[in-house]
Amino acid sequence: MDPVRNPYAPGAGQRPPELAGRDRELAQFGVVLERIATGRPERSLVLTGLRGVGKTVLLNALRSEAIGRAWATGKVEARADTPIRRPVATAVYAAVREIGVRHRGEERVHRFLQVLKAFSLKASPDGSWQIGVDVDPARGRADSGDLEIDLTELFLDAADIARDLGVGVALFVDELQDVGAADLAALCGAVHEVGQQGAPLVIVGAGLPHLPTVLSSSKSYAERLFRYLAIDRLDRSAADLALTAPAEREGVAGPALPGVRGVPLLHPGLRQGHLGRGRRHAGDGRGRRRRPAPGAVRARRRVLRQPVRARHSGRAGIPAGDGGAGARRRRSRVDGRRGQAPREAGVQPVGGPRGAD
Repeated sequence: MDPVRNPYAPGAGQRPPELAGRDRELAQFGVVLERIATGRPERSLVLTGLRGVGKTVLLNALRSEAIGRAWATGKVEARADTPIRRPVATAVYAAVREIGVRHRGEERVHRFLQVLKAFSLKASPDGSWQIGVDVDPARGRADSGDLEIDLTELFLDAADIARDLGVGVALFVDELQDVGAADLAALCGAVHEVGQQGAPLVIVGAGLPHLPTVLSSSKSYAERLFRYLAIDRLDRSAADLALTAPAEREGVAGPALPGVRGVPLLHPGLRQGHLGRGRRHAGDGRGRRRRPAPGAVRARRRVLRQPVRARHSGRAGIPAGDGGAGARRRRSRVDGRRGQAPREAGVQPVGGPRGAD
């Protein structure tokens, strides 16, 4: 394939040429947006899965879905060494900017920016960092220094701006498991309060499989606070579609990769632009490893259960027999090291095991 036209160029978080097998998650998120926009109660979402299964790609696809419905959106990539107040302030600012130009109440938008400025100042008490908004900070709103209180007030004010336009606010947090324990507890508390007041704001988080446990450790009600979606490898039909659809659009035959196992765009051959068979394991010619005969497995386990000395002395409980030329040579070398005369095939030494009477 022409390397310029090669559609297979996977990378961390990059959208594949065909987003296959994620229709269920997209449909569920659409229902969440519709329910929240109409004032009905709904839970925030958390995507969990191993690295490489497409959580970040799906997170970006969900954000595109929200933007298509004219929602205010912002994204945070959590880091273990960074408190969450600063990235949340940046994400909320980006979200309100998307809808602020459509809002007719300039005073309401200006008031929200003052609250956002007050919230951001608490991220750096020395004033070394603050949100880039040329307004005076508000007093008595989102400036208490308690992160849970400040997040709740900031989220409610942002949701009020969105409600005026008949939409909502969606904040997307990637690598949510890296948020510190105290900050994660504050975030859960704020989401809980926003949900109780029916504000049109939703949090969509993504993280590793242990994220539900981390959230439950921060707040006991977190298991009911979020709707958890496990993101796994694609099934065979979706994996085939992810491979063949881009190839068909380029007018070439689709690749056959039986060993990819549901993560087709991670295959190294596709990064190099090769369309062909994937690497097979040595085995039975159909990509499967040969299994040893059941009798051989039982015999090996029986030998391994014996003491190490017994295994090498011919007393491991294996029935006596010729054993072949290789076995006779090995017994001869063992007996030679012990100063004994070589044994005939199938003949046990007189006297039984060492130390026997």
